[in-house]
Amino acid sequence: MFTIDFGRDAREFERAMQTFGRDAKWAAVVATNKVAGMVKDRLTGELPSIFDRPTPFTMRSMFVRRASMAKLFAEVGFKDFAAKGTPATKYLRPQVDGGARRAKRFERLLQSAGILPSGWFAMPGDNAELDAFGNMSRGQLTKALSHIRSFAADRGQNRSQTRKSRGKRRKEQYFAAKPGNPGLAPGIYKRAGAKGRDAQPVLFFVRKAPTYRKRFPFDRITAAVVKQHLLPEFRAALEQAVATSRAKGFRR
Repeated sequence: MFTIDFGRDAREFERAMQTFGRDAKWAAVVATNKVAGMVKDRLTGELPSIFDRPTPFTMRSMFVRRASMAKLFAEVGFKDFAAKGTPATKYLRPQVDGGARRAKRFERLLQSAGILPSGWFAMPGDNAELDAFGNMSRGQLTKALSHIRSFAADRGQNRSQTRKSRGKRRKEQYFAAKPGNPGLAPGIYKRAGAKGRDAQPVLFFVRKAPTYRKRFPFDRITAAVVKQHLLPEFRAALEQAVATSRAKGFRR
């Protein structure tokens, strides 16, 4: 989160307060909120050039906490709440700070199902179906989970299952290879080939958390917008406030 205030330009603001009182305070609120909106728009506009096909959810990831007469600063940051899915701050903040990423929602789902070992991460394989935004297809993930759970349930009662139904399921069955499997790297695979003997990798399971490099210059972009626009916007708002007060015969 970035705070927008007159910290670097406090002297001009203080002089204005001494001369124009409440008008200066009102102008500071107007200018701060306007610049906060500029920052939000600028950061949002940068997202497509930094990330590959950002989703509409990501494009709406910024929020502004506005200044008021009782609070002469505004804040711009990533939303930390999502009714569904992962809050923007959890997956965008690592792009600002760098470092290891946290487990994604689908990884937690795989862990709760006993498929992905605790503390491990999942990386797309060559046969992962990606959506228009480059993310793992929810449909494929749901199907894979269904097949793996169904297979686990059937293991205890496969004597009553006909050979024909087992063969039909095997043709497009997804299965999990856990650590220690001598033939396959840990992950989720899809059976392929005439008899389902080929294994196509959908997800690979890895111990080490994927890391992000710092590629979203959030603070630098924000500071540049504030430096360029805050004082000019304050001066314009102050001029308007003083003119309005004089026309009405009072100060704000």
